[in-house]
Amino acid sequence: MESIDTGADEFAYEQPSLVASASGWGEVGETTTEIETEVVVNNPNDGAVGDLVSLSVAEETHINGVRAASGEGSLDGLAPGNNTLALVSEFRHDAVPEWWARHLNRGEASTVVTTTNATADIGVTRLAAPEPERTRTVSTDLLAGFNSTEPDEIRQSGQTVATITETRATWGEATAETAPIDTAVTIRNERSRFITVRDITYTVRLNDVALADNRTVDETYTISPLSTRTIEPRFLLNNSRMADWWPTHVRNGEESVMTTEVYATVETALGTRRVRLDSFSQNRTVATEFFAES
Repeated sequence: MESIDTGADEFAYEQPSLVASASGWGEVGETTTEIETEVVVNNPNDGAVGDLVSLSVAEETHINGVRAASGEGSLDGLAPGNNTLALVSEFRHDAVPEWWARHLNRGEASTVVTTTNATADIGVTRLAAPEPERTRTVSTDLLAGFNSTEPDEIRQSGQTVATITETRATWGEATAETAPIDTAVTIRNERSRFITVRDITYTVRLNDVALADNRTVDETYTISPLSTRTIEPRFLLNNSRMADWWPTHVRNGEESVMTTEVYATVETALGTRRVRLDSFSQNRTVATEFFAES
């Protein structure tokens, strides 16, 4: 950096300022996804002073308090007026499980905060030019379709043996390793003999990334004749696999398909049948907009 004489009568300068920025997804790699950002810097200086101004810009993105991305860039010799600086931040896939757990625990809501700081170097001094934080909110509603009061008959040998009258689902307390879904299934026994529900299996996939392919452990439910009972199986999802899901989500334009399948074995006097629980078995589209301003 060239040194200059700073005599009060000969030299004056003004602080450059950040006036705009815009971000979007770049290349998706194995462990990181690029965030490409264009930062517009206004340099009010001209002539020799403008030629001597260099600018360093650093950017960080936190999601629900988890540091997910960072990057930096620089410009030497700012022209008078607006200058555009392109910088790339690396979004770490291994940060996804932690912030996603907080996303679920906060009612499927995330706060995305991007902080950009710039330092102008004019040879003899350094001037901070911070930009106000950019804050966005990202929301999803993955379990909306699991809550239903539509009757669903269970039939054997042409007869209705039971009716599922209501299903509900909520997220349990998620961690970076596990995301539990607490369910409630209300079943009315339509027969004059006991029926038994057991061996509940469930699969959950996001863009073909398997989050669960399990069965509930040691859970058998007996429902008395002509009575109603609510059973409450818990489905455990492998939240650590959200790191594998994330790049598929970005490549699809921030859209994913959530595929769920839930089955149970129902035993009655008429026999045993494997039953698909329709309210929990469906395909849903999950969309986000991480760079939408709010």
